[in-house]
Amino acid sequence: MPEKKLYEDVLLHEYERMCEEIRTVESNNEKVIAFGLSIITAAFTIGVAQHVVQIFLIIPLALVGVFLYATLLYTYVFSMGGYKAYLEDRLNERLGERVLLWERLVQIRQAKNPIRPALVAIYLLIGIILGAVSEAFVEVHYGLYAMLAVALVTLALLYVLLVSIARMWRIYKIVYDAATADFKASNQTAATNL
Repeated sequence: MPEKKLYEDVLLHEYERMCEEIRTVESNNEKVIAFGLSIITAAFTIGVAQHVVQIFLIIPLALVGVFLYATLLYTYVFSMGGYKAYLEDRLNERLGERVLLWERLVQIRQAKNPIRPALVAIYLLIGIILGAVSEAFVEVHYGLYAMLAVALVTLALLYVLLVSIARMWRIYKIVYDAATADFKASNQTAATNL
C-alpha cells in the first residue's frame, strides 16, 4: 500500500511540475517574441525614416530568428504537453475515472480555433512585406548579388523554420506515445519478474 501512495505522489508531483513549467515557458516565450518583434519593427522604422540601409541586411534574418526561437520553445511546450497528457491518463487510471481533462480540452480547443490560421496569415503577411521591402532596399543600395545572398540565406533559414514547425506539431503525440510505450514496457517487465 505505501508503494501505491508513493507512486501516486510521484505522478501528482510530476503533473504539477509540468503545469508550472509549461506556464513559465509560455510566459517567457511570449515576452521574448513581443520584444523581438518590437525591436525588428523599430529597426525597420529607423531604416526607412533615416535611410539606414545596413539594417535591411539583417531584418529578414532577425525575423526568421525570432520565429525559430519561438518554434524551439513551443516544441518544448508541446513535448511537455504530451508528457502531461500521459500523466493525466495515469492519474485518471489511479482514480478510476476521468478527472483530469486539461490536455484533452487543449487538443479540442486547438483543433477548432479559427484564430490560429488568422494569426499565421498576419505573421506571414508581415514577414513578406518586411522581407520584400528589405530585399528592395538591399538591391538598390548593395546590388543584385547582395540581395540574392540575403534572400538565399533567408530562404535556407525559412526551410529550417518550416521543418521545425512540422516537428513541433508532431512532438506532442511523439512524447505521449513514447511515455505510454515506456509505461507498458516497464509494467510487462515488472509482471515478468514476479
